[in-house]
Amino acid sequence: MKQRKLPYVHILPRILIGILVFGSLLFLLYVPMVSRNILSVSETADEATLVPTATWIDRVTALPTVPLTLVPTLAPSADPTLPPSDVVNFSDYTTLRLGDDNASVQALQKRLTDLGYLDSDMPGSTYNESIASAVVLFQRACNMEQTGIADNATQSSLYGDHAQTYRIKRSDTGTDVLRLQQRLTELGFYTDRANGYFGPKTEQAVMMFQAINDLTVSGELDFDAWTILYSEDALPNPGLATDEPTAAPTARSTSHRSASAQSAKPTKKTTPKPTAKKTPKPGTTATANATDRKTPTPKPTAVKTSPGKKTYANVVAAAQDQLGKPYVWSAEGPDSFDCSGLVYYCLKQSGHSVSRKSAKGFSQNNSWQLISSMSDLRAGDLVFFKSDSKDTVNHTGICISNSTMIHASSSKGQVVKSSLHQSYWERNFVCGRRP
Repeated sequence: MKQRKLPYVHILPRILIGILVFGSLLFLLYVPMVSRNILSVSETADEATLVPTATWIDRVTALPTVPLTLVPTLAPSADPTLPPSDVVNFSDYTTLRLGDDNASVQALQKRLTDLGYLDSDMPGSTYNESIASAVVLFQRACNMEQTGIADNATQSSLYGDHAQTYRIKRSDTGTDVLRLQQRLTELGFYTDRANGYFGPKTEQAVMMFQAINDLTVSGELDFDAWTILYSEDALPNPGLATDEPTAAPTARSTSHRSASAQSAKPTKKTTPKPTAKKTPKPGTTATANATDRKTPTPKPTAVKTSPGKKTYANVVAAAQDQLGKPYVWSAEGPDSFDCSGLVYYCLKQSGHSVSRKSAKGFSQNNSWQLISSMSDLRAGDLVFFKSDSKDTVNHTGICISNSTMIHASSSKGQVVKSSLHQSYWERNFVCGRRP
């Protein structure tokens, strides 16, 4: 017997009734779950792809106000006698170049100083050659195009949380590389020609220096290693031979050699070079020359004093002769200087036997009398300063009176006279030394 099919008019009500019953059951289950926070519509998204609401709100409310000129503004200092702080508020940067004069240049100079690309100085607002050269060094360290222009990309890196501090690495060129090679030669690690190019031999010398001085052996000279290299703490190569060096186109001081090794050398040499001068042939150490000065025949060089005369007047005279010469990072004369290079040059010119040091390195020379108060300074004394943002010595000058010094100024871009009775120098004075 065939089963009779129900017409559609009887099936539809049953379907509707089923849907209503099923929907009612879902509703009864859903309401309690929502009320107990067991089920939340917002949690159906992938949290990994969403910005957390609180963080996003914080970012929006914390956005700085950007001046219409897009020039970064400096946060005011709590003490009106102090310069603005280094906190720079901006979301974009105005391009800075030679000749610009505004507060943004001052902030740029201070940042470059803190990262080790400039000697500390009383900040100025002019974008001069010194600032441009420091920007080039920063761009070189970051493998950027070396333009000397502080564009948006350069300043973004410079003011970033992980800004690159000063370093010298393979394939770099410049005056600072030449100075590095000369200092490594002085300490007995570099024996090739100093040419201002950081090649494989310079890299090997840096690695030897790092190993001897318990530093990370990388072949790159970072700012920490640079600070030690030009300090009293730098250890020389213990395997340095006492024979005369065979390279070095420029005579360098080798004061780290033992006195016995130097005394073994003859005090006079008349046959090696057919010259009327009775100067030692290239390679004879400066320390040995200091011993030879006991002889009655003076050394005919550009030094302004006769042997044995190391008076403050000679140091002052040497410093005054350099006024107006340009500031160049790491230069030590005779045509340009950085602050410690000027001190080194003037001491050498006045008859002092010294090694090339940084400002901090010279301040650590305990053989020189310590001057703890600015009121006790006198002409010929060396004077040392920190900066508003750093507690270590990073600038030096030569007193020409108890109230005036001559120094190589990165802010002025040249060797200048400055009054010591300015608030910047008074609050950042560390000590003086009397050679």
